[in-house]
Amino acid sequence: MGNDVSVNKPSTQMQGQPVSVSGTAEPGQGVTVEQDDGQQQMATAGPTGEWGATVIAPDPGVHTISVSSTDATTTTTYAVKPRP
Repeated sequence: MGNDVSVNKPSTQMQGQPVSVSGTAEPGQGVTVEQDDGQQQMATAGPTGEWGATVIAPDPGVHTISVSSTDATTTTTYAVKPRP
Protein backbone atom coordinates (compact mmCIF):
# COMPACT_ATOMS: atom_id res chain seq x y z
CA MET A 1 0.00 0.00 0.00
CA GLY A 2 2.99 2.36 0.36
CA ASN A 3 2.21 5.64 2.05
CA ASP A 4 -1.31 5.90 0.65
CA VAL A 5 -4.27 7.00 2.73
CA SER A 6 -7.89 6.68 1.64
CA VAL A 7 -11.20 8.04 2.87
CA ASN A 8 -14.71 6.81 2.07
CA LYS A 9 -17.23 9.48 1.06
CA PRO A 10 -19.74 10.00 3.92
CA SER A 11 -23.42 9.98 3.03
CA THR A 12 -25.55 13.14 3.21
CA GLN A 13 -26.09 14.07 6.84
CA MET A 14 -28.43 16.24 8.90
CA GLN A 15 -26.95 19.36 10.51
CA GLY A 16 -25.65 18.65 14.04
CA GLN A 17 -25.56 14.87 13.59
CA PRO A 18 -22.46 12.64 13.86
CA VAL A 19 -20.69 11.82 10.61
CA SER A 20 -18.71 8.57 10.43
CA VAL A 21 -15.51 8.92 8.43
CA SER A 22 -13.45 5.85 7.56
CA GLY A 23 -10.76 4.64 5.21
CA THR A 24 -7.44 2.86 5.00
CA ALA A 25 -3.78 3.65 5.67
CA GLU A 26 -0.66 1.69 6.51
CA PRO A 27 -1.33 -0.54 9.55
CA GLY A 28 -0.46 1.30 12.77
CA GLN A 29 -0.14 4.68 11.04
CA GLY A 30 -1.69 7.77 12.58
CA VAL A 31 -4.33 9.59 10.54
CA THR A 32 -5.57 13.17 10.99
CA VAL A 33 -9.13 13.92 9.90
CA GLU A 34 -9.92 17.63 9.47
CA GLN A 35 -13.24 19.10 8.41
CA ASP A 36 -13.46 22.51 6.73
CA ASP A 37 -15.11 24.01 9.84
CA GLY A 38 -11.97 23.30 11.89
CA GLN A 39 -13.05 20.07 13.59
CA GLN A 40 -10.14 17.70 13.87
CA GLN A 41 -9.95 14.06 14.96
CA MET A 42 -7.06 11.64 15.20
CA ALA A 43 -7.26 7.94 14.39
CA THR A 44 -4.83 5.04 14.11
CA ALA A 45 -5.05 2.43 11.39
CA GLY A 46 -5.59 -1.04 12.83
CA PRO A 47 -3.77 -4.25 11.88
CA THR A 48 -5.65 -4.47 8.56
CA GLY A 49 -5.10 -0.77 7.79
CA GLU A 50 -8.68 0.31 8.51
CA TRP A 51 -9.31 3.47 10.54
CA GLY A 52 -12.43 5.41 11.61
CA ALA A 53 -13.34 8.75 13.19
CA THR A 54 -16.44 10.85 13.84
CA VAL A 55 -17.10 14.55 13.25
CA ILE A 56 -20.32 16.55 13.66
CA ALA A 57 -22.14 17.80 10.55
CA PRO A 58 -21.78 21.62 10.48
CA ASP A 59 -23.97 24.22 8.73
CA PRO A 60 -25.98 23.08 5.70
CA GLY A 61 -24.10 22.88 2.40
CA VAL A 62 -21.27 20.87 0.90
CA HIS A 63 -18.28 20.34 3.20
CA THR A 64 -14.77 19.02 2.69
CA ILE A 65 -12.95 16.51 4.86
CA SER A 66 -9.17 16.21 4.50
CA VAL A 67 -7.41 13.09 5.70
CA SER A 68 -3.65 12.96 6.08
CA SER A 69 -1.07 10.47 7.22
CA THR A 70 2.70 10.79 7.37
CA ASP A 71 3.29 11.24 3.64
CA ALA A 72 -0.14 11.40 1.99
CA THR A 73 -3.27 13.56 2.00
CA THR A 74 -6.64 12.99 0.37
CA THR A 75 -9.98 14.79 0.50
CA THR A 76 -13.66 14.06 0.05
CA THR A 77 -16.86 16.07 0.24
CA TYR A 78 -20.34 15.42 1.61
CA ALA A 79 -23.59 17.32 1.86
CA VAL A 80 -25.30 18.54 5.04
CA LYS A 81 -29.05 19.10 5.10
CA PRO A 82 -30.66 21.65 7.44
CA ARG A 83 -32.49 20.43 10.50
CA PRO A 84 -36.24 20.23 9.90
